[in-house]
Amino acid sequence: VKVLVFSPSPVKAADINGEVATLAQLENGTIVPKRDFDVIVATPDWMPKLAKLAKFLGPKGLMPNPKAGTVTKDPDKVVASIKKGQVELRSETAAGLLHTVIGKVSFTEDQLLENFQAVFVALNAARPAKLKSAYLGAIAINATMGPGIHIDLSSLV
Repeated sequence: VKVLVFSPSPVKAADINGEVATLAQLENGTIVPKRDFDVIVATPDWMPKLAKLAKFLGPKGLMPNPKAGTVTKDPDKVVASIKKGQVELRSETAAGLLHTVIGKVSFTEDQLLENFQAVFVALNAARPAKLKSAYLGAIAINATMGPGIHIDLSSLV
């Protein structure tokens, strides 16, 4: 994962340390998302400057966001976490759904299985102790635009 960081001081682990000139390079297309960087991390003082690019970065899912942890006062820690393979989990609380990526087409079956098991173990570890009913109701995996494949929960225990 390539990380672009906007911070008052340079971050050693960053692939690109952003500055005011970097904003102009983003606007004119010299620096291209998904080619030159995958994630943007910014400190709160940089957010007003990045707001000019919100219409460009937002639809691509690249605008730094406090909820995603990409707006932080400690960019060194966040960049290190992203570089180690931090995974984003998105939830739909009203529907009780959780979305996450466990791999790509280029992954082997073993890599996909390992990632799936890691997510499954992490979910079970997060189960509230007071919960008496079933924590996971159903699991389905699918490609981005493919049909869902339901997983038998009894085979995972």
